[in-house]
Amino acid sequence: MFAGGFISPAPDPRPRLCEYKSERVQRPSSRKASATMNQFPRQSWHVHGSALWRGVLASAALAFAIGYGTWARADGEVTSVTAPAVSSAQIDELIAQLGHEDFFVRERAQQQLAELGFHAFDALVAAENHADIEIAARARYLLRLMEIEWTRDDDPPEVKRLLGNYDQLDEDTRQQRIAELAKLPDDQGLAALCRLARFQRSDQLAKRAALEAIRQGGGDGGFAQWPTGQPADETAVWALSLLDKQPRSVLDAIEPERWAQRAQTIRDSLAGSSRAAASWLLTYASLRESPEEALTDWAQLVEREAATLKTAPQQTEPAIVQELLRLESGWLRSLERQADAEATMLRTLDFVRPDSESLAQHLLWLTWHEAWSVIDHAAERFSAAFSDDPVLLYTLAFARQKQGQMEQAERLAASARELNPRD
Repeated sequence: MFAGGFISPAPDPRPRLCEYKSERVQRPSSRKASATMNQFPRQSWHVHGSALWRGVLASAALAFAIGYGTWARADGEVTSVTAPAVSSAQIDELIAQLGHEDFFVRERAQQQLAELGFHAFDALVAAENHADIEIAARARYLLRLMEIEWTRDDDPPEVKRLLGNYDQLDEDTRQQRIAELAKLPDDQGLAALCRLARFQRSDQLAKRAALEAIRQGGGDGGFAQWPTGQPADETAVWALSLLDKQPRSVLDAIEPERWAQRAQTIRDSLAGSSRAAASWLLTYASLRESPEEALTDWAQLVEREAATLKTAPQQTEPAIVQELLRLESGWLRSLERQADAEATMLRTLDFVRPDSESLAQHLLWLTWHEAWSVIDHAAERFSAAFSDDPVLLYTLAFARQKQGQMEQAERLAASARELNPRD
């Protein structure tokens, strides 16, 4: 049914997270079509020429908009259409066909993926880094056809402000906006963080959004938000203020009613997503209902992320794996699994950066949890870094003081003063 030049479909019952804009559906220019054809030179074309290729691209763009899009009607109302249900295995097969030796098979797969729209989003994001450059290039092309609306009509005003121009921001500013969303009171930014965890194309930013959403719940999140760009003495005062507080896991820090609301928001926002960031949040949401099962699943997710760090380092970073392990150790302590918690803390040392700030921050976190044996391992493993860095020596001296080893603390402080006589 057409109305005013646009399709007027039935509304999508799911929350409107992302959209295809109707202006995206247009016939590509000859120049663009030619460039795209050169991008996929699996076969040489002598007969059909660029006219056929332009038609293919135009039909793909149209299919994308019809597949799962929103169409702005003359009255300004935006409605959605839903793609047919399809299994993840079928989507994976279509992704594989993007690299088929037969051009028409590749084109048919591209159009079918276009028709699926955001149902294929997770698989297309993963395919951006595919070893087959044709699959990767076509996945990126299909993702470029998607235009994501980061705000919803029912978002709080501050969320709309923070995400209003999100697509135009550089990565550092996006990360700052993610942190600001997490600081909004009463979980106002939770749904938006889930949105970013699911639909942000950058894997690292999606994962940062997921971690910020988990930290919103309280617990050990303070140490993950180490301030930067301020004088060292102010940072020290901030860190010491945290040490005065008793460590609490999110299992203990959130009242049941708020937990239930957060868990429901997470499930409503992320159901069906296979992205790593979504899996973290969905597993977190099940912690209270089935903590042992959730922890088993979490451990597997940590192993998967550690493997990703080795095989696809552009998708993650050591600090992300370290934060996953920190969260796991807190949940283990809540279940009184102290030995497992200590083993998990010890493993965090594999992912801490050996620079002064990162080591000092992590050492204070270990001190906060009175993980004395892990601190012993850290001092031994990073002895070269500690030996010529007064900040690290003072931090270790503070840890020894908290541990009750006053003589060792004095020796460490004296060594730090020798390196920095002005103290």
